[in-house]
Amino acid sequence: QNSSLLVPVPETAMAAPTPAAVVPVAPPAAVAVASPATESCLFLADWEAARVQVHGVRRQQADRLLCDLQLRARGGLAALEGWSAVLEARRVLEESAASAASRSLMEIEARWKPARVDAHDGEAASWLLVAERAHAEARAASAKRWATAAPAGSRELTKRHRALVESGNTALPEAMRAWHAAHDAAVLAWERHNERLQATARAEAEGCAPPDSWLSEVRYRERARAELAQQAAVEQLLNSKTAELVALEVERGQVWVAFTSSYRGACGAACAQVGHGQSDAEAAGSSSEAAPWLPPPPPLRAPGLAAAAAAASAGDAPVSAAREPSVLPQVPDMPSAGGAVLQRLNVAMQAPAGLFGLGGGGWRDGATLVLTLHGYLHLFYMADAEKASTKAAGQSNSAEEELVESAIKASVYVPMATKCMFLQKGKELVLEVSEPAEGTASTASPVPATSPGASFSKPPDETTAASPAAGSNSAGSGQGAGLGERASSGLRRLLGRPSGNEPLPRRIYAKVTEPVDFRELESRCQGFVRRGQGFRASVASPGG
Repeated sequence: QNSSLLVPVPETAMAAPTPAAVVPVAPPAAVAVASPATESCLFLADWEAARVQVHGVRRQQADRLLCDLQLRARGGLAALEGWSAVLEARRVLEESAASAASRSLMEIEARWKPARVDAHDGEAASWLLVAERAHAEARAASAKRWATAAPAGSRELTKRHRALVESGNTALPEAMRAWHAAHDAAVLAWERHNERLQATARAEAEGCAPPDSWLSEVRYRERARAELAQQAAVEQLLNSKTAELVALEVERGQVWVAFTSSYRGACGAACAQVGHGQSDAEAAGSSSEAAPWLPPPPPLRAPGLAAAAAAASAGDAPVSAAREPSVLPQVPDMPSAGGAVLQRLNVAMQAPAGLFGLGGGGWRDGATLVLTLHGYLHLFYMADAEKASTKAAGQSNSAEEELVESAIKASVYVPMATKCMFLQKGKELVLEVSEPAEGTASTASPVPATSPGASFSKPPDETTAASPAAGSNSAGSGQGAGLGERASSGLRRLLGRPSGNEPLPRRIYAKVTEPVDFRELESRCQGFVRRGQGFRASVASPGG
């Protein structure tokens, strides 16, 4: 779960190639945060408190880095667009001046020529008109020069800056919102798991069947691992965009140097050609001493340290962070999940039937059987693709595979089981444990089917209670179940697509490979069955 430390947005040197052009600015002080979670946690409550504290610190750091990245990316894009706008404005101005000069000269010539006496004023008029035509041509040439004054790569750099700005406005905020939503889900799962623990303690004190607190713990662990995975994804995305911003800023500094040189050259050439009547070749030759009236261009301000700026401008080493990264807390390893588990073993489950009930009946390896402290028996199965994605996401930091709630295939409350058989068929060790289906629990049962002690398909906190109409429909198909509902449920069964609201099967049929584990599980399940018989006897007795 421990993702890499977030590196604050590096602020790179952006200056001319000469080291003297670097103007360092003192960076803001690094935020030093004492890590509250450097030690391992023995209890899940302590781990959750540490996770919440770490989330607050790292979320605050991520928000600050995102704001910094957005501000600098938008500023860089605005600068590039401003430089291009200046060149475009000068081009439009020169084109307008050249066009206006040509039109004005044509109008003057049209009015002057009929009344002009060439013998007296011909040479003077010719000299003046030639000079004005040269002026108009110089303006047109200057417009062409301003049109080609943009440094090479500036347009591509602007596109990359714009893409970074769009990513900072869409992808990064969306990832941050997903991270915050995952944190809220983990907090809610912990609150409900804590409520389940308290209900378990009350049930044990009253001698009643306790709810399945381990399953709520599985649900919480799944939410917590998802939040840590989302945190790692956000931080990785921030770091990648930060590195992209570093490269863009360095390139923008180089473009600024080329831009100022081209700008001064265009200004000087235009002045020389228009003011002194030079040709294009002469104006281009004199542009090396262009615009002597302009002061030397200042460098772009480098917010980093002087050493980092000098290294970046000299190209001796890759650009690195200009300041030390903040010391961020880390989430400790999640405590073991075996506290509420009596036994966990790998089994083979019965393969489900296919379309029209064909196929199935064979054994499918890779299932996991878990017997909890309070007598709940759960069968888990995840496909190879799901296991690979879980490992790739880094959601497991222990030797055992982390179980997720969505992988539960069947669930039985063993004390209320009506069938608990452990059979040895040759070399096969097969068990079958089942309890009454939901809504058909015995009246002598101390735990109704809808109580927290019963198995359930979905967490009670995530499943809405059935309406009276729905209850009447489940009582019998002939007393209110609509034709459309029965047809749709039959079609779902035909296509093998559950609606998502069906309860989990109350029957577990599995094959065990190890005889020792098989006998141990049989002994424990029989003990829970005897405990359930004691529950029934106490309820049926007059004093109960």
